[in-house]
Amino acid sequence: MGGLLNIPLPGVNDFVAGSAAGMAQVAVGHPLDTVKVRLQIEGNSGRFASPIDCIIQTVRSEGFFALYKGMSSPLLGIGFVNAVLFSAYGWLKNLQSPTSDTSTLSISQIALAGAGAGAINAVVASPIELFKIRLQVQYNSRSQPGSEARYQGTMDVARQLIRDYGIRHGLFRGFWATVVREIPAYAGFYGGFEFTKRYLASISPTKSNSLSVTQLMIAGAVGGASYWTCSYPLDVVKSIIQQTAAPSVATAQDIKEGKILSGNVITAFKTVLKKSGWRSMWKGYGTSVVRSLPAAGALIFIAAKFSAILSNFVTRQQSFDDEHSNLEDAYVSDNFSQQQLRKSASESSSILNKSKRTSNFSLFANTPPLNKKDSKISTSSQNPSSPQMDSLKSKSDELQQISLPPLQISNSLSKEMMDSGFSESPQPSFNNPKSDPPKPAPKPLSEIAQRVAKAEALVASVPPPAAPMADVSVDKVDPRDENTPDDWVRRHPDLVRLTGRHPFNCEPPLSALIEEGWITSPALHYVRNHGYVPKCDIDTHTVTIDGLINNPKTFTMKELMSLPSTSFPVTLVCAGNRRKEQNMIKQSIGFSWGPSGVSNSLWTGVLLTDLIKHCGGPKYPENDDESEPQHVCFEGVEMLPNGIYGTSVTIDVALDPKSDILIAYEQNNKPLTPDHGFPVRIIIPGFIGGRMIKWLSKITISSEPSDSFYHYHDNRVLPPPVDSAETANREGWWYRPEFIINELNINSATSSPAHDEKLIVPVSGSEKTSYTFKGYCYTGGGRKIIRMEISFDSGKTWKLTTLHPYPNPEPDYKPGNYGKKNTYVRHRGTRYWCWQFWSYEVEDLAELLIGGEKDVANPKGWLKEICVRAWDAGQNVQPDRPTWNLMGMMNNPWFRVKSHITVQKSDAGDVSLEVCFEHPTLPGNGSGGWMRKGEEDSWYVSDSAAPKGPKEIEPAPQVEEKEETVSKWISMEEVKKHDKETDCWVVVNGKVYDCTPFLAAHPGGPESIILTAGTDATDEFNAIHSQKGHDMLKDYYIGHLQVSAAGEDAKTESKESEKQMILDPKKYQKYTLAERINLSKDIRLFRFKLPVSDELDENGNRRHSGLLPGQHVFVKCTGETEDGKESMVIRAYTPTSIDSLFPSDHGYLDLLIKIYFPIKGHPTPEIAQGGKMSVLLERLKVGDSVDMKGPLGHIVYLGNGRFSISKQHIAIPGCKKLSSRITVRAERVSFLAAGTGITPCWQVIRTSVDEHERAAEMKRKLVSDENGEPMEKIPTPPRVWLLYSNRQMNDIMLKSELDTIAKANTANVRVQYTLTGSSPKSWTGISGRVDENMCRSYLAPASARQTIITEGTEVGDDEEWDIGSAVFLCGPDPMVEGSIKLLDNLGFKHGQNLFVF
Repeated sequence: MGGLLNIPLPGVNDFVAGSAAGMAQVAVGHPLDTVKVRLQIEGNSGRFASPIDCIIQTVRSEGFFALYKGMSSPLLGIGFVNAVLFSAYGWLKNLQSPTSDTSTLSISQIALAGAGAGAINAVVASPIELFKIRLQVQYNSRSQPGSEARYQGTMDVARQLIRDYGIRHGLFRGFWATVVREIPAYAGFYGGFEFTKRYLASISPTKSNSLSVTQLMIAGAVGGASYWTCSYPLDVVKSIIQQTAAPSVATAQDIKEGKILSGNVITAFKTVLKKSGWRSMWKGYGTSVVRSLPAAGALIFIAAKFSAILSNFVTRQQSFDDEHSNLEDAYVSDNFSQQQLRKSASESSSILNKSKRTSNFSLFANTPPLNKKDSKISTSSQNPSSPQMDSLKSKSDELQQISLPPLQISNSLSKEMMDSGFSESPQPSFNNPKSDPPKPAPKPLSEIAQRVAKAEALVASVPPPAAPMADVSVDKVDPRDENTPDDWVRRHPDLVRLTGRHPFNCEPPLSALIEEGWITSPALHYVRNHGYVPKCDIDTHTVTIDGLINNPKTFTMKELMSLPSTSFPVTLVCAGNRRKEQNMIKQSIGFSWGPSGVSNSLWTGVLLTDLIKHCGGPKYPENDDESEPQHVCFEGVEMLPNGIYGTSVTIDVALDPKSDILIAYEQNNKPLTPDHGFPVRIIIPGFIGGRMIKWLSKITISSEPSDSFYHYHDNRVLPPPVDSAETANREGWWYRPEFIINELNINSATSSPAHDEKLIVPVSGSEKTSYTFKGYCYTGGGRKIIRMEISFDSGKTWKLTTLHPYPNPEPDYKPGNYGKKNTYVRHRGTRYWCWQFWSYEVEDLAELLIGGEKDVANPKGWLKEICVRAWDAGQNVQPDRPTWNLMGMMNNPWFRVKSHITVQKSDAGDVSLEVCFEHPTLPGNGSGGWMRKGEEDSWYVSDSAAPKGPKEIEPAPQVEEKEETVSKWISMEEVKKHDKETDCWVVVNGKVYDCTPFLAAHPGGPESIILTAGTDATDEFNAIHSQKGHDMLKDYYIGHLQVSAAGEDAKTESKESEKQMILDPKKYQKYTLAERINLSKDIRLFRFKLPVSDELDENGNRRHSGLLPGQHVFVKCTGETEDGKESMVIRAYTPTSIDSLFPSDHGYLDLLIKIYFPIKGHPTPEIAQGGKMSVLLERLKVGDSVDMKGPLGHIVYLGNGRFSISKQHIAIPGCKKLSSRITVRAERVSFLAAGTGITPCWQVIRTSVDEHERAAEMKRKLVSDENGEPMEKIPTPPRVWLLYSNRQMNDIMLKSELDTIAKANTANVRVQYTLTGSSPKSWTGISGRVDENMCRSYLAPASARQTIITEGTEVGDDEEWDIGSAVFLCGPDPMVEGSIKLLDNLGFKHGQNLFVF
């Protein structure tokens, strides 16, 4: 049965303890296993009457040790069996668990993991069992000299089988039978074992997870019985197959004659059943079940003993070697401080405890993980002057005297730890090693142990924290995240979303942030994501440190978490905090953060300095030719449009022990959440959040800073004159190092009063109303906030507020909310990494509001605003007003809260004040706040901003005409006459333009202009063109549009009678959304209903859109775009439906759309805004409508390989004159597409397949004349090739439809996919960017046929150009341009046999 239990020991311990336990199991159970195998093989032959008879005959005939035949094979192989089984089982359990804790898996999930592990284990178990069975069934009697054994041992079995039958039929005979047996066997074992364990724990008086050896033996026996019960008939078949003399091929006669075949499980099963019946399938079952108890007992007992021995040895030896060495380093340093010794003690204790936990068998764990919510709450601890706090102070003084800190040394330090010594090494020095001073001898460990014992006793006597860490839990996915790449991440519904649904950028409401306390829970911590949240697996995630370092290494998370760790709180701040105030002055290129882009948490991890030292330190040059370490670069796994997000810090910052850069894997004593970087991230105290890489995967020491696009194009404060991204790009501002942001600047905000907070303050009578103003402040670089000031007269005078120390002593403060580790009672050294809360209490609010005289009749002296500002130890102070910058970052002017006061009088004559407070802005798209859009002077305006009216559509840029040209008035009736390609007039913004000369030069092709010829094209033009396009119109201006006498706009057209074709290329019509289907996270299928009242026209013909394959339509939407403006957007889309050809499409028009979600804050404006049209379409609900017109297209498929192509896209050599469109014909048609460019290709592919089906039907119904010739010409549709490129597999559109067509039409359709990004293991296509070899392999070759066009020939509409083989391209411009060049080498010439949709 092999190894039974899941014993996740680390490294060598796994193998040694598992092997020892497995050997014990084999030795105890092998005799009964021999009996079982012999009973299985003999079946109903009558050789053995019972298991006892088998034992008696075997011992009598062959001796006692015959029961141990074949034992060497499993005895020697058990280590490998267990190693494979344990690893597979653990991996499959973790695969099903959302966290590293697999104890919450259900029994069915446990059984599923066991089944998978069994299947994998069969690779090792099959040959081992084969050797064993072959030796077990050798009946060589001692009393019969001629009965010599065929095999002389395990190696001889292997040699003979390989010699006679080879590897497959010899060494791995019965492999599939073993697989079939192992799957239910280990599902049964692990399910039964875990069920029994949990049951025994549940009936235990203590309800403990700790089980005795006897209880574990019982669980093991149940698991063993379940193992055999679930698999025994299959084990019988496996044994028979593996002992069969020779493999053969199954025939009906073989089955009839009762031969057993070694290579066919089903045949063998049927044969055994037919020959011996069901009873033979259970021969030896009782023996196997009886064998389970001693085998499981031996396995559990030996495993436990070896685990204890190895764990104790490894822990003591490693702890002694490593920590004693570190302690020596610590004492030789002149700078070794009391704080470092304190830190050493705490972290060494943590290491020892972690070592103990990881080296114990999971089956024998004595205690469950600590539940932080179980700690008791002491109400007295809420008072800072309580006896508990006094006791704490007293103990702290004593601890300082013995060089150990309060509340930092674990009170679980063990005797083993003190015996072996402990310390964390001092903060490393990375100077030239040759200059390091010699090391004096270390102090005796006994002295250290005595000091630790004293410290331990003192710490143990201090009362525990009053309450557990603040923990706001979120138990479900926010509906707003559905159908986004983050639809698996749970998020708090109260967070203020700043960038719509995706990507996720948010801040908590300011009042909620402050009210939660000094430590922020992950659920309410602000989030800054540039894209999707990566799905990282803690078991497979690694962190690599390389570059200019002496010992590059890749760490698993388990290895990283086993290194010395530390915990301390750090405030994280987005550099865009309070950006909306700048956006109100002038829009920056970032989204609108409010004042809550700041949070404070307790972080746990490995110090970067320790990790670098662990890897040998930086590699300094030995000669002038080598690079010198200057920077430390960080990379995550977040793949964004411009590459992986990465950044760097200078080497002096990274190696400074006082920088406290942390590689963190816990937040508030719990694993990181996905939004905050699970499983590991960088924390750089005092720096902006943009430097703290989440989902960390790589650390590189380099001579150059990070080359990530985002290191340069994000987190910069550029001078105000640099007022556009174009200017910054053109003048190279992104790459000037002096404008990079690293350290935070000083900042503060007011949380109480909150925005729109209203108070009723009595004025009459002697009673006074008190009020406490509150807020936060922070600064960067580890500097200390030295004062916080508040002004009630717009900054003329200032008053000092109360700055609350760490932790905050205000009345509602709960110390326990800040975590059990309490490493932040005093900050790390002289560095201050956290925010501070401030408060200011006024005893008489009415006096503050309207003055000491309380004159309600004179509002001149009333309170108009409250201003706050902070100062730090570097004498940095917040400025009085903002300084606008392009990225809107580091905004830190005084935080101003306006007050609006009204007087109220009751019927009794009592006077009171109603005061309403107003913050500058509300975050994101929230409306409110006293700042006025676009008015920088409003910073000083005391009154509230006027109410905003309804949004208007942003006016289009106007074209200024020369005065002398505005002299001709043209009526709309005249404009309508010029609606041809040779005579094309359009109206834009009330002016008439003759665009005929511009048609050939239009970058988008002439079709889009021709489509609007003779009409008012204002909407289309404004939606598509920038100011540059408007400027170009000046050259084609011919006059102003004459408005009709009735005063109506002349562009109004009379209603036309309904025709068979519904789409109108000159007029927009409304199409109602009938259905929307989410095909993936960002791909949608929108089905619009055609705007018809009757399905048939007046002549009885079915009405259709008029759309032909290859054509597209214009779609017009109006709505609020991501920049907050009401805009009209027009885009061209190629529908996937062709209702004129396919009945399933009748009555509908289908658009397949890829949604380009905005990425707010991205330095590229187009990416930051997302796809304007796709975002508007994403908001559509069933029943909503859009405007469409068309169809149009310069390439139209006419059927049977014929394409109509606009003459502007034709380049026929030697041709004298072309008509407006040319028809080309090809019998081989290839498509090279990328991304959304698949839609016109899909139309043609779908149509050509239908043509082949109709041609085949015509052949079946063929009618020939008297000479045998067909009376009707059968069309010859083209054969089609498609090479389709995408970045990821999920980006492939219409994949299932394309695969279905290709599979059903292998002779006529060939489809090949390629991925340019990463591909999953299941990927069966090719990978890489399109190159010449791909085109040669997966596109049809060019035709050798020469053109029929000769020099001077005129080509009319009724003539065709037979080109044999054609390629059509559709995709992004770079792909198209590159493909044209490489296809030229393969004989495809642009405009002749290569065309672009």
